[in-house]
Amino acid sequence: MPLPLAAAYWVHNLSPFLVRFSDTIGIRYYGLAYVLGFLAAVWLLIRYARAGRSQLPEAQVWDFIMAIMLGVMLGGRLGSYLLYDGWRTFPEDPFAILRVWDGGMASHGGFLGVAAALGWFAWRSKIPYLHLSDLIASTTSVGLLLGRLANFINGELWGKITDVAWAVIFPRSMPGVPVALVPPRHPSQLYEAVLEGALLLAFSQWRFW
Repeated sequence: MPLPLAAAYWVHNLSPFLVRFSDTIGIRYYGLAYVLGFLAAVWLLIRYARAGRSQLPEAQVWDFIMAIMLGVMLGGRLGSYLLYDGWRTFPEDPFAILRVWDGGMASHGGFLGVAAALGWFAWRSKIPYLHLSDLIASTTSVGLLLGRLANFINGELWGKITDVAWAVIFPRSMPGVPVALVPPRHPSQLYEAVLEGALLLAFSQWRFW
């Protein structure tokens, strides 16, 4: 008799919290990924400036990153709220957009937010827009790497159903269904962490230097 799926594959049971204070409040791995990603970008931008490879002075790196952070957070949150179903609850719950602890960030909204932040900072600092874009693009893969790892820990953005040996059973992929009946899926978050994270970071740094 074949083994139940839950016995043949690893069942995802990771907590999204590093430290938990209540059911919804705590230090989440996803939020930590953002913080570490921005700090890594600061470190790289300072290295660029000290090596004479950047028009962005070291003294302005933190101002630049703060602008990018605002672009990511505001754009990502607004994108999620407006492009998905969040806006439908506005009459009954107008402050839902502020509850970031409930999740909801859209990468395409974040992209538009960063584009706007780059435009504002380029105008304010008199540094070419495309140069700033190149600088931040060369650091972005750190955040993508950490973000995809956090997606895996959260048990979200899973891949297609598969029977490969390293497949994972994500209970959240079929809520309410017994774990033994949930089919295994590709851990696509880990594929993306390697490809759009680690590999792209190595390539962009090689090209930059």
